[in-house]
Amino acid sequence: MRRPGLLVPSVVVLLLLAGLAAGTPVGSPDVEVTLPGGRVSPGEVTTIDVQLSNDAELAVASTTNPSLNERVTTASGVTLDVDGSGPVSVRTRELAVGTLADGAVRTVGIEVAVDEDAKPGRYSLPFELAYSYTRSVSEANGAVDEVSETDDGELSVRVVEEARLAVVNASTDVRVGGSGTASVTVENVGSEPARDARLTLRSTNADLGFGGAESASRFVGRLAPGERRTVSYAVTAGETARPGGYAAEAVGTFEDPLGRTVTTEPLPVELRPGVGRRFVVLSSRSEAVVGGSGPVTVRVRNAGREDLTDASVSLRSSTPALGVDGGPAASRYVGAWPAGEVRSLTFDVGANVTAAARSYALAASVAYDTPEGVRSESGPLTVAVPVRPELEFALEGVESDLRVGREGVLRGTVRNLGDRPARDATIVVESASPTVRFDESVRPVGDLEPGANATFAFDTRVPRSADPGPRAFTVRVRYEDDDGTPVESDGLDVRGTVGPEADLLELGPVNATFRVDSDNRLIVPVTNTGEEPLGDLDARLEVGPPFTSEAPSSFVDALEPGETARFAFELTVSEDAVESTHAVTVNVTAEAAGDESVTTGPTLLPVSVAEEPPGTGQVGTLAAGVVLVVVVLGAGYWWLRR
Repeated sequence: MRRPGLLVPSVVVLLLLAGLAAGTPVGSPDVEVTLPGGRVSPGEVTTIDVQLSNDAELAVASTTNPSLNERVTTASGVTLDVDGSGPVSVRTRELAVGTLADGAVRTVGIEVAVDEDAKPGRYSLPFELAYSYTRSVSEANGAVDEVSETDDGELSVRVVEEARLAVVNASTDVRVGGSGTASVTVENVGSEPARDARLTLRSTNADLGFGGAESASRFVGRLAPGERRTVSYAVTAGETARPGGYAAEAVGTFEDPLGRTVTTEPLPVELRPGVGRRFVVLSSRSEAVVGGSGPVTVRVRNAGREDLTDASVSLRSSTPALGVDGGPAASRYVGAWPAGEVRSLTFDVGANVTAAARSYALAASVAYDTPEGVRSESGPLTVAVPVRPELEFALEGVESDLRVGREGVLRGTVRNLGDRPARDATIVVESASPTVRFDESVRPVGDLEPGANATFAFDTRVPRSADPGPRAFTVRVRYEDDDGTPVESDGLDVRGTVGPEADLLELGPVNATFRVDSDNRLIVPVTNTGEEPLGDLDARLEVGPPFTSEAPSSFVDALEPGETARFAFELTVSEDAVESTHAVTVNVTAEAAGDESVTTGPTLLPVSVAEEPPGTGQVGTLAAGVVLVVVVLGAGYWWLRR
């Protein structure tokens, strides 16, 4: 919005008329503020270019003095004040632009900072533009009309997602007067991938070079947002270099998602060459174990040219899985250390139960006094520390006698295959089956020396509701390591088989031979072959031709283990039966402890049918007649005496 400083429009009209009459030039500048492009990225601190252009209006021109025309169309004392807060903030406030003639274009830089979490989109930056100008100049008497102008407006900044490279770490093992490697870690801190990225490292000091040149380039490849990659360069430090920080710079190039090649601003990199003497780790011997500790001996040589004094060697672990002398680091005093001599230092290195059985890289450093009495410290020296695995155990002679409905035992032997004892060992068994549960799942066995074994036996009961078949069990050994830390071994898998439920009742006939066309009593003895009493024994007889039964059920109220009782059934043999052997079926149900139901059967029992011997029919008829006569005589005698 424009705010005129002195005259209202009616006065302007009068002035124009007067200028036309008197030959007085009348004009005004028209300054426009624009922001070409205006693209910024989240997390970026950058300078955006703002353009100011003057497209002046000359209402009345001087035909005799053209310089007066330029005067009334020029903006003087131009200032631009840009404000902004929130996701996009302005760090450069008021700018003095100076004079802006008609048709002139001026570019000024505004530094802005974009929040890391700024969302893509457009953001407005309010600004205030101020300037002054001469509205008219009288050619007759030189009178001027000065005006001050203030315009308000907004610049539109667009936050876009794009890739940005940043150096997050740089290190070198080079020493003064030698060569080594410089490692630079670059990260894509933008929000879009950087494709075909390349990082060029350039020295700004003659004492530092890369592969014999001032700069070297390495291909990085594709970097996703947040991804880091480390590239290495061959670096040399001249004899005139001094230990300490040297400034270098890295320039990255990459291709953005639109296929455009982007070149970053120089990124500062600091490289610190070490002192010119070296220490060399010759060897290391480790007895560290997972879940325990052991001595680690390191042999270090003074490979420099000078004798050192008051030296000490430190060993440090960068992982929480390993400790040195019970902490992250420990030191050993060496004292005088002549050039070329080797020193052996022993540390106690412990590995907790989360450590892996592999080689770990620990860092050694040497602190010493130079011949000049200067206290110095070497760079880190890599020490390989192998960590042995935790104790291993083996199972031997595992067997089980598991059966549905019975108590059983899982037994076996555990052997310590390691090279150190397992203190206060305890054997633990786990069942993967919900139907097999152990009465007690823990068995203390005491200390297990290397190669020693311990037997175990776990009692269990398989319910009658379980199905027979294979079962999986896991045996573990819990013990204490050398420093008393509880350790549990890996699981040892065991497979066992649950057998089918054994019959708890045994049936067998006593008299199982009957004549044709006879009514008989079938006696079936029943014996409790189990280890617990049974009650409410109910037997059911199932028959087919040539048999029928008027009483096919029998009951026994209780039966102790080993006791025998008898079931009795009525069995009729039909008159058309022939001599042969047939099977009848008996099913028995009973109640065991805990109201569990026990079923036996169907059990097939043989029953023989025999024909009558010859003559047996006449004897039978005669006997029946005798009986009839006796009955008749008895009845007559009773009638006469009545």
